[in-house]
Amino acid sequence: MNPPIVDGQPAQNNTPINATTVVLKRFNLLRHEDLSGVSGIGLIAEGVQFHDGQCVLSWFGRLHTVEVAPNIQTVIAIHGHDGRTVIQWIDAEKEA
Repeated sequence: MNPPIVDGQPAQNNTPINATTVVLKRFNLLRHEDLSGVSGIGLIAEGVQFHDGQCVLSWFGRLHTVEVAPNIQTVIAIHGHDGRTVIQWIDAEKEA
């Protein structure tokens, strides 16, 4: 599990987490080629990564579902299809 992010840096175990320090990161899943024929191509899902690295995806299309993954690496491993689907981050990292 990824550590919480505080002021743009991984938090230490004793760092308090509060609403002013936690930053959610939004992303889209973009598919360039659909091998299964289920999701289609283009924008296929939107998601958010929480302070602890967990991700939630909301899928578009006829089989609309919501999915929880432990981290962004798992999202890529399951849905990346060898680079045919990519993560497009919406929220840029804060510059320190």
